[in-house]
Amino acid sequence: MKIRTLKNKIIVEQIKPGNVTKGGIVLICDEGELPDFRECGKVIAIGPDVFEVEIGDKITFGRYARVKIRIEKKEYLVVKEPDVLWKE
Repeated sequence: MKIRTLKNKIIVEQIKPGNVTKGGIVLICDEGELPDFRECGKVIAIGPDVFEVEIGDKITFGRYARVKIRIEKKEYLVVKEPDVLWKE
């Protein structure tokens, strides 16, 4: 299923704390390094007004700056581009 979002919205697949890349780098979402008010995930869809983030980027955003949605029994997060703190 192809997901389309509107305006400056980003659909994110949440990354659980403690994930490590193939090269052995601990992702920016390591629970021990970030305060409880931040979350991160991998971008899977972007709206037409999103300019700073691309599909496949790993982003960090505020925990309260997202909305949970369910698509085909899988949970995703919707984040506005201005709420993205940084990308990897």
